[in-house]
Amino acid sequence: MEAIGKIIATEKQPSTIEEFTFWTRKDLKLKPFDVVVVEHVKDVNGEPTKTFGVIEEISHMTDSPSALAGYISSDFGQVESTSYTERIGMNYVKCKVVGNTRNIYIPVQEGKKVYLAERDEIMEALGLNNVKHKLPAGYIEMYEGVNKQRLPVFFNSHFLIGPEGAHLNISGISGLASKTSYAMFLMKAIQDYAAKDEKESVAFIMMNVKGTDLLKIDQKNTRKDELKQIKPIYDLLELEFEPFKQVKYFYPYSKDLTSYTYEKEDIIKTRIEAGNALQYKYLFETDEDKECLDLLFANVDDPNDTIESIINFIISNGGGFSGIETWEDFKSELYKQTQSDKASKAGKEISVMSWRKFYRLFNKSYQKCQQMFTNKLGGGVRLRDQIRGDIKLYIKNLRENVSGKPVNTRSLRGSGVIGERKTKCTQV
Repeated sequence: MEAIGKIIATEKQPSTIEEFTFWTRKDLKLKPFDVVVVEHVKDVNGEPTKTFGVIEEISHMTDSPSALAGYISSDFGQVESTSYTERIGMNYVKCKVVGNTRNIYIPVQEGKKVYLAERDEIMEALGLNNVKHKLPAGYIEMYEGVNKQRLPVFFNSHFLIGPEGAHLNISGISGLASKTSYAMFLMKAIQDYAAKDEKESVAFIMMNVKGTDLLKIDQKNTRKDELKQIKPIYDLLELEFEPFKQVKYFYPYSKDLTSYTYEKEDIIKTRIEAGNALQYKYLFETDEDKECLDLLFANVDDPNDTIESIINFIISNGGGFSGIETWEDFKSELYKQTQSDKASKAGKEISVMSWRKFYRLFNKSYQKCQQMFTNKLGGGVRLRDQIRGDIKLYIKNLRENVSGKPVNTRSLRGSGVIGERKTKCTQV
């Protein structure tokens, strides 16, 4: 790369071990987070070293002594006027030091040349060249024109889905179609990663709350212009240019199929016939069913933990909730709790007003999604049982192959489960 400027070190703005500044021509297009390289002192063997910096701020400076001088030079505020003499100007760039090729961290020196980083230098500066257990995370672009660089970015899979895995935070402004899109991209990358490694197995559980956005993940994109733009990125990251595989959909149960879903009837029927979709119901049969009550109130603010207290009271079979096996009996007992303290002694440690709020919220969901609230599965399933069954099948396959034979992890590898949640009526 050609030199784009030189280091500036002044009395008021010296170079430090953490940052430096340099001048560059005013027509050079740079962006924050671009990586630059600076010539630095030689190491103990007399070999030259390089210091890497990431651009933080870009300012423009001229020889104008004040803002008033600029006003006067424009014929006292005439926007269309032209100055007889162009002011001397430059761009002033501030950078954060991110590394050195020989771990030398003394400040860079005045007058040293600054260059745009080459591909390998960018990878080294950002620590992208030493990532183990590579999982595609996306890409970054730097510079413009002939100097443009597009580089793949990888996660260490062990810190995302492996033994050291934790949470992943995806932040952004609401409504820009970026957070959900990136989450889907990352899960597709994880699926491809697991499919390439016989030792890895993954499964996804997605809750659809965004219309039909997540109800077509096993279908190919048909927008040709968009595909043309995306294809080079998938090639760069060595990802399959295919939709999700082994997808199973779970729709809220209704006799007409579409009462509680955004999906079309013909699509649901086709998926059910193909064995790729089921309808789920919400039973009130076991203690595990009771423990799922909190999901009905997931979107309700509970600053005083009153709803949580009521749910704990119900789960512990307090008052008249012991032995209840039907939703109608449950609703009746809830109604009793909404009466005065004299009429209902059970659960009196919780205020009647709190019970009444709980009853209203429950009854709203119950009336809206009544076909889902059932005492018999019939043609429906429990989400919990279905997912648990897949996991048991996976474990069984592992146990059957412990004698040195190849382990069959295909039962879960790359599979996806979509549970639609059009209303607040979801059980897992």
